[in-house]
Amino acid sequence: MTYKIFHGPDVVHFFEKNSTVVSGQPNQEEFENEADAVSRVLELDKDFYPQWDKEKTYFAGERVKFGNCIYRALQENDARFFELPDLQARWQMVYNPEFE
Repeated sequence: MTYKIFHGPDVVHFFEKNSTVVSGQPNQEEFENEADAVSRVLELDKDFYPQWDKEKTYFAGERVKFGNCIYRALQENDARFFELPDLQARWQMVYNPEFE
C-alpha cells in the first residue's frame, strides 16, 4: 500500500494510493509506510486528525488522535470500545511520536 499527500497553502489531503485521486494542490508526496505518511501530515497540519470522541461511531479506515498517537479503526465501532482488550481488536496504532 502506498499513501499520497497533496498539500498547498492552508490545505492538506491524505489518500491511500489504491484510490484514484486528482488534486489541484501544488505539492504531492508519496509514501510506502503509513507511519511516515501520517508523520508528514502532522508536520503540515498538527490538527489534521480529529481527537478521539467517545460519543462518535467510527468506520473502518478512519484515523483519530488519542494522546499523541494516531490510530486507525480496523472495523466499524463506537468509540466506547477504545479500551483494552478491545483496543487491539478494533484499532491499530499507526503513528507514535516516541518511535521517530
